[in-house]
Amino acid sequence: FMEKATGVPYDEYSVTIPPFQTGNPRIDNRQSNPDPVLLGYLNVKYVVSEFWISDLDFTLVDNDRGTFIYENEKYLPRAVVYRSESRSGDYRTAQIVDYTPNRIYLATEGSGLLVLSEINYPGWIVTIDGDPASIVTVDGLFRAVELPEGNHLVEFIFHPMSVYTGIGISLVSLVIILGILLITHRHGSDT
Repeated sequence: FMEKATGVPYDEYSVTIPPFQTGNPRIDNRQSNPDPVLLGYLNVKYVVSEFWISDLDFTLVDNDRGTFIYENEKYLPRAVVYRSESRSGDYRTAQIVDYTPNRIYLATEGSGLLVLSEINYPGWIVTIDGDPASIVTVDGLFRAVELPEGNHLVEFIFHPMSVYTGIGISLVSLVIILGILLITHRHGSDT
């Protein structure tokens, strides 16, 4: 997705997005054509570049000694509600009531597909008005949920099974260690 969104091939791991082959942003990626729609899905409002971008959906905001700052006209808010899964047509902005790293609480109006500009990483669960719902993945990447008609309070909570598995393994290990210590202590007392 990032390769399509930035227009830059990803051959290996990079600490920057997009990667710079030579490490010099003044010469790397001059041939790239960023996709404003895909970057908009990612909630990217501004693009900083060392070269001119000719796409009409990027508006030049500033040019500071050859560093160009563009505003993405296809920018989307972090949480939007579409009428259908196709992401075509009108959307409404969902109100983010509370946002923390492991909990997102939103208020929405009307039916549709609520899409967050976040990766649908395993471990997230969702409720609509307190009732469990199913998370769907949109565009192979984004976390979403289908909303019925009406006004809703939607809560996404990060509840990864790996945490509970780790807690279970730790507790079993603790019981085994305590058992070994108890047995060792009893055998030491008997002699």
